[in-house]
Amino acid sequence: MQKPLNPHESYETGFVVPETGIYRVQHREHHLPHEVVILKGQAFPRCSSCNDSVQFELMHAAPNLYQPSARIIYELPVIADKELAA
Repeated sequence: MQKPLNPHESYETGFVVPETGIYRVQHREHHLPHEVVILKGQAFPRCSSCNDSVQFELMHAAPNLYQPSARIIYELPVIADKELAA
């Protein structure tokens, strides 16, 4: 299946994931996780309870999330107040 032309459109079950990232999940029939990580090239999944189509919207792209070059963070740096003001 092709991805929607407008990046703000939602994708649905069966579409090929265009970008690794965090996707918002919308499904009226069942309570599913609100946000999920899905990898580029996979098919968007269906609901495990009813097998119906689910809607997805890319919230935040993370193309290097599972790449060998991805940086592992062991602690979070403090952001200086002057950086927040910029």
